[in-house]
Amino acid sequence: MPATSGPLSETQQHDVLAQIDAVGRRGFLYEVTRPASDGAAAPDQRLFLYGTIHLGRVGSEPFNRPLVAALRRSRRLALEADPTDAAATLQLALQLGRYGDGDDLQRHLSADLMARVHAFGSKNGLSDDQLERFRPWLLANMVTLRDFGEAGLDPALGSELYLSGFARARHIPIVEIEGLEAQLHLLAGLPDALQAAQLDEALSEVDDHVATNEGKALFDVWLTADAEAGDALVADLHRDEAGKAFGRYFVETLIDQRDRTMADKAEACLALPGNTFFAVGALHLFGPAGLIRELARRGYRVVDLQSNDR
Repeated sequence: MPATSGPLSETQQHDVLAQIDAVGRRGFLYEVTRPASDGAAAPDQRLFLYGTIHLGRVGSEPFNRPLVAALRRSRRLALEADPTDAAATLQLALQLGRYGDGDDLQRHLSADLMARVHAFGSKNGLSDDQLERFRPWLLANMVTLRDFGEAGLDPALGSELYLSGFARARHIPIVEIEGLEAQLHLLAGLPDALQAAQLDEALSEVDDHVATNEGKALFDVWLTADAEAGDALVADLHRDEAGKAFGRYFVETLIDQRDRTMADKAEACLALPGNTFFAVGALHLFGPAGLIRELARRGYRVVDLQSNDR
């Protein structure tokens, strides 16, 4: 959807709607309701559950007609974290992710892992002094983002930025499900051994292009809104990460455990007056612990709003 500095003319509105109508299934969009006793759900007591992609490509804007209609019917937009203030996010990440005076990366890693870190830095134009200031968790995320970049995926083109821009332009309030500060503290608070494992696994996956391939697979699943493929992707993650220290933590804590917390937040939104557009990373929708099955277990009706837009 193009950015504009003022109201659209009638011709411009027609052109924008035509572009939106040309987009089929994209992302995952479900309507969540608790059926009333007579079988009819209240028209203003719905949750529009949307599965986002945190990194995107040019041309992967999330907008299609079902999504725009759901946003327009919503009284609030709930995001995992509001991505708008990138400068503040970077400042906090660096504050939490760099060692203070008298400490550095070498004091926390084995000599073998440190040698691999230096090799990565040399290949990517980072000096040893720069690398040794970073804590393992932040460096691991830098490694993974670099690999996602190889897949052509950019965090500046993730779904959340488009959704928040739409909401602000239409004065729809944005509420945070977790918040960037909480997410960063979750990573920064990991024990040293788990941070080292995260960095070790990230570097190994760069060598094998694992993150590049996983990034492409997730993006393709999101772009085609293939729910069966979403379930398969989550199942593959559980299988492939089971033997890794950080990988196991990632699926059990950063995915499954957060799924349950997000389901609680979704229920709280359903108790509020008016509809809520509830957007979380697509991986949180699928699998046995995902929001689709968890909300169904709690008695809610979950309907795919794109079923007729194939």
